[in-house]
Amino acid sequence: MQNRQPINRTWFEERGLYSPDDFHHGVWLYSLFLCFGMGLVFASRFTPSGRYQSAFVSAANEGLGPNLWNAFGLLGVMLLGLAILCPALITAARASKALLEGAFGIGAGMTGIIIGGLLIQAPEVYSSNGTSWVLFWAIVCSIGILCIAMLNMGTWCLALLPYANSKFALWLSTLKLSQRIMVGLGLIFIAIMSFLAQP
Repeated sequence: MQNRQPINRTWFEERGLYSPDDFHHGVWLYSLFLCFGMGLVFASRFTPSGRYQSAFVSAANEGLGPNLWNAFGLLGVMLLGLAILCPALITAARASKALLEGAFGIGAGMTGIIIGGLLIQAPEVYSSNGTSWVLFWAIVCSIGILCIAMLNMGTWCLALLPYANSKFALWLSTLKLSQRIMVGLGLIFIAIMSFLAQP
């Protein structure tokens, strides 16, 4: 009886589902986009009133909307499912990678805008409600931001799968047709249901 390989970090690396170098590169890019988002908020707050401040305020407000992130991310996941169903569809794989990377950048920038807004509002909240209230909201917001960061890094990891990933392509070729159908249709179903569940 053949021993099954345990599902651990090595298992993911061998199948192209995880790469330490790519993950660290994603963290670096995430930090870069996050700082850019925070810079927008600080610029909108501290730039003197006028045309430039209005531009910064508009950019920061538009960056908070999750609709663009959803559009890029959900379509990218659908195309990833299609690429898994039909590995020969190189165009679908390329489009999926581009859309998921775009969603990652939008989400990272949005995280920076949220953090920047919280930092600017913190002194006002402190003066109005005291230390305990600030600490409470700091914990709540930290948990929320952590969830957003994990979701965005998951998007980055998905973006690494569909194109120019020889390990993933090789592993995909070893799967049975029924397994590819299950995974591919599962991703497409999740994307469609997530879209329909939006308010």
